[in-house]
Amino acid sequence: MTSPRLCGTAQRQMGALGDVRRYRQAMRALGRGELERAKTLMPEGIDGAVPGSPVSVEIVAYAHARLFADLDDDARAQAAVSADFLRGEVARLDARLSHPSRDLPSNARMRIARAHAAALLEEHALVEPLYTTAISEIASAWGEDHLEIASYLDDYATWLLSRGRSAEALEAIARARTIHERSGHRYEELG
Repeated sequence: MTSPRLCGTAQRQMGALGDVRRYRQAMRALGRGELERAKTLMPEGIDGAVPGSPVSVEIVAYAHARLFADLDDDARAQAAVSADFLRGEVARLDARLSHPSRDLPSNARMRIARAHAAALLEEHALVEPLYTTAISEIASAWGEDHLEIASYLDDYATWLLSRGRSAEALEAIARARTIHERSGHRYEELG
């Protein structure tokens, strides 16, 4: 089966998603309690961070700093600084989401970024509605089988796994795999 032609926005997003694979692998390892693996993968995740994307520099830097905060005073200080940057990113996202645009995909990407931040800040009550709303917005804009939905489902599955909700995580992964197969792309497990 040949791959369908992707719109420019989707091509850019898929490129960005490939660049942040290590971050996602690190977060999945962290969710499984594999701290050493997460610490190994996270530095490459910082290199792949995409400013203004659902996996922004502020989000990845905070995740990285938090992983290493137990090492020494310098690492704890860096974690505190990163937390301040993340809170600034959260304030910016919350302000933009309080007045969403008509551009549903843009709103969805902001919601995904906010979901990542909420998970890192342990604001777990916010995470699920952010993911489900973002997935619905992309589906409304581009259809149920869009590859961006598959990416968001992978992120959502990672969070579900970290919360001990493995049955729901497996459902999200299965849906992501189906979307990839329908589009002619190979589904690649993130970790």
